[in-house]
Amino acid sequence: MFDGFKSEHQYLDAGQWLNNSRLVFPLAVNEQTGEILDNTRIAKHEGLTFRVYNPNSPNKYYNELLGSLHKYHNAGDHNTNDFLFKDVIKAVNVLAIQFDVKPETSVLRGLEIGVNVALPFPVIRLLKAVICHGGVPFQPLDKQGAKKGLLCHKYEYKIKIYDKTSEAPTGTKNLLRFEIKVNRMRYLEPYGIKYLSDITNPDKVARLGILLLEMFSSIIMYDANSIQPKQLTTAKQLKLSNWKNANYWQGLNRKQRYNQRLQFDSLLADHNANTTHFVVADLIRQKWLNLIGAKHKNRVRFHHDFTSSEKPKQGTFSQLEYRVKTSFSNSLNEGKEKTVCKSCERDLSGQKNGSTFCSEKLYGKVAKKCRNKDSNKRYRFKQLIKTAMEQNGMIAVSYTDQNGNSYTDTLHATEICITREWLEQIQSIKILENGETLAGGNAKEYLKINCQNFKQASI
Repeated sequence: MFDGFKSEHQYLDAGQWLNNSRLVFPLAVNEQTGEILDNTRIAKHEGLTFRVYNPNSPNKYYNELLGSLHKYHNAGDHNTNDFLFKDVIKAVNVLAIQFDVKPETSVLRGLEIGVNVALPFPVIRLLKAVICHGGVPFQPLDKQGAKKGLLCHKYEYKIKIYDKTSEAPTGTKNLLRFEIKVNRMRYLEPYGIKYLSDITNPDKVARLGILLLEMFSSIIMYDANSIQPKQLTTAKQLKLSNWKNANYWQGLNRKQRYNQRLQFDSLLADHNANTTHFVVADLIRQKWLNLIGAKHKNRVRFHHDFTSSEKPKQGTFSQLEYRVKTSFSNSLNEGKEKTVCKSCERDLSGQKNGSTFCSEKLYGKVAKKCRNKDSNKRYRFKQLIKTAMEQNGMIAVSYTDQNGNSYTDTLHATEICITREWLEQIQSIKILENGETLAGGNAKEYLKINCQNFKQASI
């Protein structure tokens, strides 16, 4: 869940850490002159590093804490097991007790968000599939080759993907570590992550799972030899050759990358060639849900609505990103009443609250048809009532009273004046001139939208 972090603690006096019995701050000495170098005092404790800069200057000292919160929870031994949300809370609470840390005023200056997942295949298979992220190619994590992995440098964060099997407990195979290392905290401002206490907030932490999934899903990948050249036309063979090349993506602007990514994803889907990406994305989703304790009666309960408008705005994303993001949201919102598209009845649980139609951003031109279908129906009703009025037409309105008795009133189009309560009792409308009948919701829409006196008479 979380591992490395960096935080500042200016509310503490310089001496509070220096005098803490759990910490040892060795004095640095100039070996040639014997001079004590005390501008920076450093102590290490169970995976954490405590730094006090300028401890003898009351107005210039600076307290900094960094290291692995996960290792600290494990007494400094390792960070290979699952670090559950309840463990994060415990670690922060112990930190507060042992070292006078105030989480609600401890400003974060860096944070690592990630998961360890056991793959059903060797980690090297995934590493070989990785091409780039947002036009930026991945580089070897360790140039000496001691650790097999990849690193993508971005301005505000780094993406790390590596094989953690060698550090894992005995018997664990194919352990992958996927991680976002945030080095400029403004990147997490939309998620409300600023202080150390924020990583103990269930709503804020759960939302980071969507960030993790979107980040992994937006990585461009291709399984080697998953598509045979003979299956493609010459033109598509050339395109595939470009798409597999990180330098090609690096030379595109944002709009070009988006369009090319759509074509690439479409080709992969047509040949069922993106299974590795899908499988690992789903494993990341499942692991995050497990870490935060979702869907388990004995674990911390999360109440945040992940499809609400409070969720940070994101850029466009691929079919894979939408699939895993929606799946994640659906898992967190399991048991809630589903919202469906007014036109096609598609499940809208992956969209923001209040959605009534399919999102064009997610479903493209197909979604636009849903909106058009509904607006065309209203336009048709409007034209019908306009025709009835122009022809001095009559309308037969059938409705039921509170006791279930049915009635039919024949009125001129200009005479209809109804309340909202009566509107709910409408069963059907018949245009007498042409014999056309509108029933149920269509009849209500007809009256609600088109009758002149509806607004004045409504309550």
